[in-house]
Amino acid sequence: RDIGVTGVQTCALPICYVRGLFPRFIRFGVLFCGLPVPSGTSHLRIAPDADHPALLKALDAAMESLARDTDSPMIVLKEFDSHTSNSLGELGHLGYVRGDIPCAYVLGVPYTSFDEYVAALRSVYRRKIAHSRTKFRIAGYTSHVVLGNQIPTHYTPEVHSLYVAMRNRAEYRMETLPLTFFHEMARQFSENASLALIRLKERVVGFAFGITAGDEYHNLYGGIEQSHNADADIYFNIYFADMDRAMRRGSRRLYLGQTSDEFKLRLGAQPQPLYF
Repeated sequence: RDIGVTGVQTCALPICYVRGLFPRFIRFGVLFCGLPVPSGTSHLRIAPDADHPALLKALDAAMESLARDTDSPMIVLKEFDSHTSNSLGELGHLGYVRGDIPCAYVLGVPYTSFDEYVAALRSVYRRKIAHSRTKFRIAGYTSHVVLGNQIPTHYTPEVHSLYVAMRNRAEYRMETLPLTFFHEMARQFSENASLALIRLKERVVGFAFGITAGDEYHNLYGGIEQSHNADADIYFNIYFADMDRAMRRGSRRLYLGQTSDEFKLRLGAQPQPLYF
């Protein structure tokens, strides 16, 4: 797809003016190898006993051909951790340069509920969480989680607009997923797909969408109505509800996504460096 040189879709006035005349000014095509959505993990899998150099050369040749066909002068492979990135050293000989992207946060949880998890935290962190939950309750907000085939009923255009608004505020922006993506994910993953919702009376003001795989839970997408966040720490409480559901389900590793570093570190999540 076309992106600006920084990958962030913001535009200074002079550039916007020039783009009114030349729409592709300081824009170029980028070919990404992997899934069309970010996952916080590698999109490339190579068997340990495979011929890595030969395989990567073949992959590079295929991508170069696609890049020419799609007028994409940049090719990107993502999102590798340290171990995987080191095993792809042959890419350096093919002209690729490694760069950093925001780290992923992973939380190991040998607990069966969020309350049990909170009880094991240091007192200073327990107080912060208790403060956020108290604000939430006093302000009259509620949370609940729906699974699988219940999700399309609750994931409405109004809820989707929260995702779009959060996506538009994000520092790093790529694809914008349609509402049908979430409905189809719910259909295909069934009870392993979850939607945590925050409501004020009947109005949804926040959500988190995730997938469970074995004993792992992956928090993938979310959105909040920003005007409500100061009143009840909506962003924090949607994570609390989502984590509680995952722990009760039996998840022991929670992948909490990227960014919001301070909050996720406070939860005890470990940063996992990622590269492209």
